[in-house]
Amino acid sequence: MVIDLPRPSPPARFIEIEGRGIIHWEDDPLDGPSLALWEDDRTIQKTNGVVPLSEGEFRFVFRIPQWSDAKKYQLRFQNSSGLAFRVERFELQIRNDVLLP
Repeated sequence: MVIDLPRPSPPARFIEIEGRGIIHWEDDPLDGPSLALWEDDRTIQKTNGVVPLSEGEFRFVFRIPQWSDAKKYQLRFQNSSGLAFRVERFELQIRNDVLLP
């Protein structure tokens, strides 16, 4: 599953992306798919697996300190284990010009 991220409006430099949803896969949730933030054709941030809140529910936060309108950003669920999975619900919130720690 690939999600193209929209350009921030108004233009922003610091972006925080927070999401949550429900995902189902064949085996133990700890062995489920990971989620990665891609910039053009490379991974720039990655989870070690989606963060389970309860059975099937997950959340994540990514931060982009130097957003570039010249680049394409995507969220990609990656599944190297070969387990079948489906995303039942997915909510995404993008905040512009957040203060980074």
